Amino acid sequence: MGNRGSGSRALAKALDSLAKPLAVLDRRGTIVYANRRLGELAEVESRQLMGLQCSWEIPGDAVEHGPLLAALAPPPIVREGRIATRRLSQPLFFSKDTMAQLFVPLLDADQVVELVLVLFGSWDDMDAVLGTRPTSGPAAGVASGAGAGRALLAEFRARWPDLDGLDALLGTSAAIRLAMQRAQTAIRIDTSVAICGPAGVGKTDVLRAIWNHRRKSFGGTSIDGQFFPIDCRLIDVESLGGMLEAFTARLQTADAAGLHVLCLESVDALDAAAVAHLRERLEQIGDRCRIFAASNVPAGELTARGQPWLELWVAAAGLEIALPELADRREDIGVLCEHLVARACRRAERTILRVSEESLALLQAYPWPGNVRELREAVRWAVDQAVLTRSLEPAHWPVAIRTFPGSLRHPRREAIQPIELDEVLRQVERKMVERALAASPRNRAQAARLLGISRPRLLRLIQQYQLDSLQDPGPAGQSPPDVPPGGR
Repeated sequence: MGNRGSGSRALAKALDSLAKPLAVLDRRGTIVYANRRLGELAEVESRQLMGLQCSWEIPGDAVEHGPLLAALAPPPIVREGRIATRRLSQPLFFSKDTMAQLFVPLLDADQVVELVLVLFGSWDDMDAVLGTRPTSGPAAGVASGAGAGRALLAEFRARWPDLDGLDALLGTSAAIRLAMQRAQTAIRIDTSVAICGPAGVGKTDVLRAIWNHRRKSFGGTSIDGQFFPIDCRLIDVESLGGMLEAFTARLQTADAAGLHVLCLESVDALDAAAVAHLRERLEQIGDRCRIFAASNVPAGELTARGQPWLELWVAAAGLEIALPELADRREDIGVLCEHLVARACRRAERTILRVSEESLALLQAYPWPGNVRELREAVRWAVDQAVLTRSLEPAHWPVAIRTFPGSLRHPRREAIQPIELDEVLRQVERKMVERALAASPRNRAQAARLLGISRPRLLRLIQQYQLDSLQDPGPAGQSPPDVPPGGR
């Protein structure tokens, strides 16, 4: 034990001498060691960092060292035993030399991740450690192909600590990047929010996630406030009035207005009478709540219906977010699929499955009329079907996806080998001569007649194909005499 303690102290001394910030986490994400350089940059004694929990869900401003603890949380692939690098969107310590991270999992005797070593540095540092420079881009240094989605998830987690519930906003397309930025803004400020987009893109899920994250920022618990959704497709003026009464009755004057949200789903389905009644009731409620709205049609089309609609939209759209169809953001399907597969596997308490390249090609070719909702259901189906396997293959997906004509437009074919026709004909000719000689031993005239050729030509073929050994010529090397079919 004494030797082991001496070795640990020597290791700690060596790590303290490093010029780069370094931390060691246990399998629960708790900091078990931080070197002196990390403590200096965080402006605390390194011992004060030990014992702190690292997690994506830590609010950046609500907890001391929140940004650092969120950045130290390892990407999912590290927990699977794989080394990963990550690019930070902004330096934690106001230094260009800490824009990259290296995560190194340390495995126990059972090949389970026991500790994770996290090193901060520049991309040049990563190049020196790994021996190859990570590829540029958000997914650099972690994965490629279908697995690049995991790298993108790690990048999103580094940039956006508040990601839970915002599945629909994962991606790299321009429209989705803008939507994510606005959603993160909506989390930080207390205002009404409106989202436009076709059915199935996840409008209500995003609105609920914004409210949940905002409630945490207010210090609220899971029982504080209310998120009160109303599906406007299913109500008339009378039922709308009853729902608004129930919502108003739960308003608490002591609560912050942002804790109480009236969410109008499919607000474009309301008729003129319902819109007028809703505007009247909202004026009575005043500033005691916030209005969230989800519309299946663009804002311009909705407000063009008349003044009541314009007034309602102004009240609901303190901040507006637009979500495109999934078919218009196919470059996001990979990262979305990786995220949904990982979540489905965790819920099923099983090893996270890999999405094969063939499966990804199927998903990117499918038109997705049901948008993100349909993709989520397809992932659940595929995970349930994938038994005794470590990857999702085309056969695991629903029939509608794997048999969609667009997915079969360019099927994978084996490479066609060129055919040498002359060689094939020579092989056939040799085989036929062999058979004729075997059928008429010591009688080449008979063999020639079987082949329908002259005897001199047969002799040339025998010499060409070196078939002399198939028949024993006569004495002194003479060819055997011609024998008629009936014998001597």
